[in-house]
Amino acid sequence: MAGRVESSRPRSSVLRRPAGLLAAGALLLAFLRLVSQPPRAAGRTAFSAPGRREALAAAGAGILGCGTLLLPASPSYAQQAPQQQAWQLKLPRSWRMFEQNEQPPPEVKMPATLVVAGNIELSADLVVARVPLSTAAGDPNAPDNKALIDYLTTPAGKTPSVPIDKAINGMLVSHKGQMGLQRFQMIAKPTERAPGKRRYINYDFEDSICPGVVQQGVKGNTCTNPEDGSTVPFFDRRHSITITVTDEGAIAAGQKDPTYYLWLLDISGPLEATKNDWGDLAQAVKEITSSFELGDEAKLETKRNQTIEAQSAIFDKMKEQGIEVPKEYLELRA
Repeated sequence: MAGRVESSRPRSSVLRRPAGLLAAGALLLAFLRLVSQPPRAAGRTAFSAPGRREALAAAGAGILGCGTLLLPASPSYAQQAPQQQAWQLKLPRSWRMFEQNEQPPPEVKMPATLVVAGNIELSADLVVARVPLSTAAGDPNAPDNKALIDYLTTPAGKTPSVPIDKAINGMLVSHKGQMGLQRFQMIAKPTERAPGKRRYINYDFEDSICPGVVQQGVKGNTCTNPEDGSTVPFFDRRHSITITVTDEGAIAAGQKDPTYYLWLLDISGPLEATKNDWGDLAQAVKEITSSFELGDEAKLETKRNQTIEAQSAIFDKMKEQGIEVPKEYLELRA
């Protein structure tokens, strides 16, 4: 089972990942710093001020050394892969899937953007990424990666040997290393949850990124198009980050020096619209974050069934009371 993404709709509207591997998402670029040195990005022959999602997807393809955004998945994945990590995510009704991509098997140690989704009306989006963490001797990222692994793999109920602030230090270094970053600010302290006895860390931050060239001025910096000098707007966003790590069953399979993978959910929205604790996006952020979970497929399936049954009961009660029920649900029940 490669993973499951559900919308807030009945079972038959559940979307499965199509074949294909797309490099997209803002923070995947920064998190590549946690792995071995990636290939250099291919040069661009022309500059146009892209939208946020287009710019990030294009940059992701470049840094991964891809000639195009969409890469075919290896046809041998299904045959060569051991059991893949099961995971799930639930999208609110107003959110739409933009990309769903194949999860590489554990032995293919490469970063991957698995899901890109969003709410176009609110200019909100999310990315789910899976990144192998380097702990190799001599790797400058290894100490931070080991601290993160140590914290997140400590059994729930026991005290990790490192504090939570130290555990996410490497993550913060990656955030602050984003190309074009002009401002970075943490919002409150990181928190932890442990559904299914797996630890997850959540934290929020604000950032401002220039997708063009930064011009310094007396009244402040501006972002410009390198070709004609025209002004390009900064991407001012608030992010909610949820992370966990897993060896994806390697230790249970007898491996003595397993690779651990960072699993990351990044939800973001425009800074102005996310003031006052996420504003109109507050409920969506809460719903998405709480639904993001890795685990045993059978247990995750049980949770999904319970959610669907509860939703069905609510819709049936609404219908009995003469309250309008979502059109999609009535069509599926007909």
